[in-house]
Amino acid sequence: MGISVMTALVIQSRGDDIHCEAEGPCCAVGDEAHGKWVGWINLYRDGEFDHPLLDSGPRFNTADEAIDAMKKLVAEIRQMKIENPLDSMPGEVRGAIAAIVEGARRG
Repeated sequence: MGISVMTALVIQSRGDDIHCEAEGPCCAVGDEAHGKWVGWINLYRDGEFDHPLLDSGPRFNTADEAIDAMKKLVAEIRQMKIENPLDSMPGEVRGAIAAIVEGARRG
C-alpha cells in the first residue's frame, strides 16, 4: 500500500474528517482473498463522504481488524514529520495555490 505526500498531508490536517472504515467480506469463492475485509481511510466533508484516500486491499479476517489497522496507520501518519511541498514555492505561487485549495474545500 503506497501513499503520496499529499495524501499524508490530508490525513494529518483534516482531523475528524478522516474516517477509518471496512468493506467486505469480499471476493469470489476460490479467490485467495475470499472472505477477507478491506480497510479504508476516507475523507468526509461536513459529515458527508467525499472520497477515499487509500485502501488496504482484501487482507483482514474481520471488519474490526481492518478498522483497527487503518486507525493505527492514521495515527502513524499523524506522527510523521512531512515537509509541505508548498513551503518551498515562491510566496505568490504558494498564495495562489492556497486560494485554489481553499476554494475547492468550500465546494
